[in-house]
Order: sequence, then C-alpha cells, then structure tokens
Amino acid sequence: MESGSGPRHLAFHPDGTMLYVINELNATIAALPYDADSGKLGEAIATVSTVPDDFPEAKSTAEIMVHPSGKVLHGSNRRLSDHPDADSIAVFRLDERGVPERVQLVTEDIAFPRAFQLDPTGTWLYALNQKGDSIVEFAIDQQTGELTPTGNIAEIPTPVSLVFTTSG
Repeated sequence: MESGSGPRHLAFHPDGTMLYVINELNATIAALPYDADSGKLGEAIATVSTVPDDFPEAKSTAEIMVHPSGKVLHGSNRRLSDHPDADSIAVFRLDERGVPERVQLVTEDIAFPRAFQLDPTGTWLYALNQKGDSIVEFAIDQQTGELTPTGNIAEIPTPVSLVFTTSG
C-alpha cells in the first residue's frame, strides 16, 4: 500500500479473485488481484476515495465488506462533524474487472461508524455507531447495493462489533 495510507481492514471478493483494502489514513480503497492457487497479490488495479474531493486533510475509515452478490462493496468513514460526509457508509459498485466506483454516501443516523455488518442473506446492513450509542438498520438494494434507512435503531452503548452466527 502507498506509504502513509494506513491499511486497516480487508475483504475478499466472493469469487476469490480480488482483495479490497480500506486505508484508514487517506480514506481510500485499493483493489488488488488475488491468485488463490499461489496466494499472491498483484499490484493494485485501482485506488478510489471513500470521501468527496473537498474532504478535509485528516481522514479516518474503518470497516469494509463485499456484498455476497459480488456486485458492490461498502466502507465506513468516521470523523465526526468537520464535513457533511464525515460519518458515513460509502457504497461502491464493482465493475466487471472488480474496480469500485462510489455511488452513494449515507449519513442519515450515522455517528462514528467504527464497524458495520451485513446479514448473511445480504439484505440488511447494520451500522454500529460507536460514538452515537446505536445500531442502525439499512435495507440493501439488491441491484445497486444502495442503502435505505429502515427506521429501526437499537440504542446500544458504544457498539463496535456485531457477528451473525448460524445454529445447527
């Protein structure tokens, strides 16, 4: 990764051919080809910003996940109130090569989203607002990956992690 970018989390594409890295310090996502047979990563084919061009110099991201469909990925920005998009969930469409293109920044009811989680079906995204003391539910459009608030908000002190488990 670029010096000073601050790689934080990563996510593999469901087909196993791409690795996505969210960089905390420069608010970018790098897309790297991955060869599962050799375990080798290629050079980044794209690096895209998770925030608008007019965003302040100091940045901070947190979570990244690829939707089970492989069509979109989501990443979180967390900064508090120095820009309208400072605390947001960024939605990226993935093209046929796996290159992300930002299509939406969701800020409604978002407050320092340290983490988020997709339910196992890929229907819902739950934003964990570490400094907002809440977990907010969003419906995921299955074609575009765009998020719509459902109005369901759970008041939870300082949420930072959510895990779905399967029984059986």
